Amino acid sequence: MSTTEVTPFPAGSIVVGVDGSPSASEAVAWAAVQAAHDHRPLVLVHAYHLDNMYWLGSAGIDDGALIEEMRTEGTRLLAAAKAAVLELAPETEVHEVLYRCDARAALLEAAKSASMVVLGSRGRGRVASLLLGSVGVAVVNEATCPVVVRRPEGDMPRRGVLVATDLTEVSRPALEYAYGLASTRHLPLTVLVLRGDLPWWGRDETQPQDWAERERLARWMTELGAKFPDVRVSEQDVHEPEARALVTRGAEKEIVVVGSHHQHAVTTALGRALAVSVVEHAPTTVVVVPGTPAT
Repeated sequence: MSTTEVTPFPAGSIVVGVDGSPSASEAVAWAAVQAAHDHRPLVLVHAYHLDNMYWLGSAGIDDGALIEEMRTEGTRLLAAAKAAVLELAPETEVHEVLYRCDARAALLEAAKSASMVVLGSRGRGRVASLLLGSVGVAVVNEATCPVVVRRPEGDMPRRGVLVATDLTEVSRPALEYAYGLASTRHLPLTVLVLRGDLPWWGRDETQPQDWAERERLARWMTELGAKFPDVRVSEQDVHEPEARALVTRGAEKEIVVVGSHHQHAVTTALGRALAVSVVEHAPTTVVVVPGTPAT
């Protein structure tokens, strides 16, 4: 991976991918608003490369000239994105970064010191826009900071943030992140309490609720309520798989928050698959929070 054109940017920045598509423009606008709420710098990232395109020479194409054209176009896209950001949030500190590598590697590299990475949803049309491309899947699976996949809200009115908890310690990071997001975005928060031992399939509905777990959740919500006293919170017990619950109930929300790590090592891969599933099927913006969110 070549990163010779990358310039340093402040740790803890919000990073957003820029490629000139309508989807990316939606992501840039969302990230600009979030950067203003959080008082964080915003980093606009564009990547370009010609790796593995060995046929260019035999086709008589000057790869040096093509690289320069791609670099120039990337610079133009970043400048346009910066102008859009400053129109929305004029006080925001904005950095423009060009990576000469594939987009997946660029975003994962930037994510190492970011507080959040924001991506656009992929494709055109109602069905295509619900599918996450290979770059998005890689970033959701591998980034060590929260990843936002921004999806346009459409005509349906939406309000609030939605998060689920299985009452285990590993669900705490997503819960806390949802509280913080609801606070900065001035939105109500709905907490789904999953009646299940496994994060994917759910618990037998006849199994009694573990009151120690409920007490733990009550303690968490008391602590988080003190930390974010402006957040209006409601709880809902659900008896269905986590992915289905988040997708169906998330259709009415502005943001769905999902954790990517779960209780046991064997379910970590399932947790990541769950996150991708929610991102691909929820018709709204989704935030994927790793086990330990970036600060």
